[in-house]
Amino acid sequence: MNLIVKSIFGSYLYGTNTKNSDRDYKGIYLPTKKECYLNNIQKSINFSTSSNKIKNNIEDIDEEIYSLQYFMKLAVNGEMIVIDLIHAPDEMLLKTSDIWKKIRAKRSEFYSKKLSGYLDYIRKQTQKYCFKGKRLIVMKEFLNLLDYYINLKSKNNKILKLKEIWNKLPLNDYSRFVYIFKEKRWPFYEICGKLLQPTISIEYAYNIIKKEYDSYGERARQAEKNVGIDWKAISHAFRSGYQLKEIYETGDLKFPLKKSEYIKNIKLGNYHYYNDNIGEKLDNLLLEIEILSSKSKYPEYINIENLNKFILECYEK
Repeated sequence: MNLIVKSIFGSYLYGTNTKNSDRDYKGIYLPTKKECYLNNIQKSINFSTSSNKIKNNIEDIDEEIYSLQYFMKLAVNGEMIVIDLIHAPDEMLLKTSDIWKKIRAKRSEFYSKKLSGYLDYIRKQTQKYCFKGKRLIVMKEFLNLLDYYINLKSKNNKILKLKEIWNKLPLNDYSRFVYIFKEKRWPFYEICGKLLQPTISIEYAYNIIKKEYDSYGERARQAEKNVGIDWKAISHAFRSGYQLKEIYETGDLKFPLKKSEYIKNIKLGNYHYYNDNIGEKLDNLLLEIEILSSKSKYPEYINIENLNKFILECYEK
C-alpha cells in the first residue's frame, strides 16, 4: 500500500483522552493506476481489534486508511475527518510524504462557508439536547399565536390555512421563511428545525410544534435530574464547534485544542446539564459559528476542480 500519511487520531489528537481512551489512527493511501483503470479502488481499508465488541477498551486499536479519491470526496462534503486530519501536527504523524506536505500546505482550500459535516453534526446534537432558552420561548410564542386563531376559527366555523396568517408569523433566530425548491413560489416556514408548508391548516401546524415542544419538556425533566445524558456525544459536539470557531476566527486550527480540558470534563460528565446550562451553551456556540461562517471570506463551496486536478497530478510521474 502506497501510504500518503498515517496519523494518531481521535482523543489523543484533540487532547481529550482519558485513562480509558482507546487508540485511533487515520490515514490516506494512493491507489495504483491499475486499480483506477479497473475501477477497483477501495474507499477505505479498516483494521480493528474490536470488531466483535460492543464497546472499545483501552487496549483496542482502530485504524482506517482512506483512498485519496474518497478523502477528497469527504472534503467536498465538508466532513470533519478531513478537517481533523489535515491539521494533525507533525508529532502525531507516523507516516508522511511529499504528497501529504502539499495537501497540508493547501489546507485553507478545504475551508468553506458550508463545512456541512461539522454544522450538521452540531445541529443534530443541539436539537437532541438543547431544551432551554430561546427555543422553548420561540415555540411557545408560535403556539400562543396559533391558539388564538384556532379559537377564532371555532367561533366562525372556518378552517384557516397557515398562509392566511403568513405575515403574522414570528421571525427570529429560530424562525424564518425558506425556499427549498428552485421555483420560488410560496416559501416554507421553518421553526426550530421544523418545516411547515403554507397550505397546511393552523391546527395541523399547532400539533406538529406542540409535539416538539412537549418532547423538549421531557428532555428538560431528564436534564434536571442529570440522567439520560450522552455526555460523550455532547463533548463531540462542543469539540467540533470549537474547531470550526477557531478556523473561522484565525484561519487555522491547532491541536491539541485550547478547550481540551473543558471538553474532557464534559465527556466525563463532570457538569450538571441543567444547572450548568450545557444545552444553552451548545446552542449559543452553534449560533456563533453560523454568524462567523456567514461573515467569513471563504467560498460557499470547495472548488472540486482544484481537488480533481491535484489527484491527477499525483499520478503524473
